[in-house]
Formats: sequence, C-alpha cells, structure tokens
Amino acid sequence: MKGMRDSRVPITSSALNKMKKKFEATGSLATRQRSGRPSTATAVVTTVEQTVQSMSSVSAHGKCRTREVSRQTGVSYPTNCNITKN
Repeated sequence: MKGMRDSRVPITSSALNKMKKKFEATGSLATRQRSGRPSTATAVVTTVEQTVQSMSSVSAHGKCRTREVSRQTGVSYPTNCNITKN
C-alpha cells in the first residue's frame, strides 16, 4: 500500500504509539483528506467508462476515439485521456 513501510524493517515503538493514538482518535489508520485539487469524481469515471464500452461494442474495430467520447459525455478531452489511460 502507498505510504506503508517495507516489511523487512521493524516498526519503532514511537511509530506504533502514533498509529495507536491515530486509530483511537479517528477509528482508522487511513490518511486524512488533504487540500488541493480534488480527483475526478467517481460518477464521471463511470460515465466515461460506460460510454467507451458502448461505443467500442458498436465500432467495427472495437475501439473508439477519445474526442468522440468527450463530445458525447461533455467531459473535457484531457480528463477523458486521463480516465482511459488508467
């Protein structure tokens, strides 16, 4: 997982105490949400993926163009590129 230590190195007592305090305070060891630009909404990703699948099934080659998906979904071209490459 991201942010986790290498399993070969033992955890120090101070690190373990910090993890315990964090779990008692928040009920989780997950990182808190940070400031900055939010990631692409899950609904947008789902919409783009569904559109790509439906357009690919209709296409003769089984592929579709990102610009076409962008026009149909109303999501910007760069966002479509980022969604489809992941």
